[in-house]
Amino acid sequence: MNLVNLNIIESIRSSGFLMLDIKIEHVLKLMDLENHHKDPFDRMLISQSIVEPLHLITCDSQIAQYNANVIKV
Repeated sequence: MNLVNLNIIESIRSSGFLMLDIKIEHVLKLMDLENHHKDPFDRMLISQSIVEPLHLITCDSQIAQYNANVIKV
């Protein structure tokens, strides 16, 4: 891992944010999601927000269509 990546990780940790690893439960939940959104990264965020449960803040109207803890801004 290079120095830039280490600095980013340390900045995230020191800011009080926690990094959320992708778990098998998140992957399995993807199969239950309707196909409103095609972006695989966004779909994983949606899945994580449902499984954990966490709030997902977005301005993406496609993400807001999911039955998740979405806060649309």
